[in-house]
Amino acid sequence: MARGYPDFSPGVARDIDGRFLQTIAEAPVWFYDDFETPVKLWYQSGGTSYLVTTGAIGAFSSYVYSGAGSLYIITPVFGPSQTGILLSTPPSINRIGIMMNFKYVDADHYFNSPGAMRLIELNYFTGTKLKVAIISYNPNTGNWYLSVDNGATMTLIVTKAVNDVSWHFIKLVVDLDNNRYRTLRINNIEYDISAYAVHNVANLGDNAFDLNILLGSSVANQAELWVDNYKVTYGEI
Repeated sequence: MARGYPDFSPGVARDIDGRFLQTIAEAPVWFYDDFETPVKLWYQSGGTSYLVTTGAIGAFSSYVYSGAGSLYIITPVFGPSQTGILLSTPPSINRIGIMMNFKYVDADHYFNSPGAMRLIELNYFTGTKLKVAIISYNPNTGNWYLSVDNGATMTLIVTKAVNDVSWHFIKLVVDLDNNRYRTLRINNIEYDISAYAVHNVANLGDNAFDLNILLGSSVANQAELWVDNYKVTYGEI
């Protein structure tokens, strides 16, 4: 503390009058899975997924990003897989953050299409509306995509290849109150995608908030993906 002013840090996150400083504070965490203990239950459709707790350090074999476990997903041969989790709706949907570390092996094991590696698919059922945000990567081309129409078409965001040896980081921020994408971070680079709207259509049904990872493999191959430190936040800046 200097001259009566508090130290401005993520732990303090207040101005001199005690008001909350959102630009300094970290966004509240709604869900976090480090794929260790306790084990959280993800559902699986097509292919398999399970926790990996071993792996040598080296190319193609660094299975755990941090801690003692990560999620390993593998598709059927020339087939799709879907891995997801059902959550309750966060207290605020104004700026939802979805982030993870991921690692894949062999780009040509993925189907050569914009939807080959759909790392983020958010489905939010409000009771009267369905809102969908999708971020996908094609490792064959290095292209990143989003969708404004629930995956019917994919819009190119950027060409930024990420290798199949290292772990990588992705973070999507989406504003479900105003039905807009906000930002996409790929490793250390953030892209403004606020020009695009999320899919938003009438849909009568139960309130639900679910997140999915969808993969598609190429002919005669199985696609593989490791995921660690999966986190959902709200109140992002």
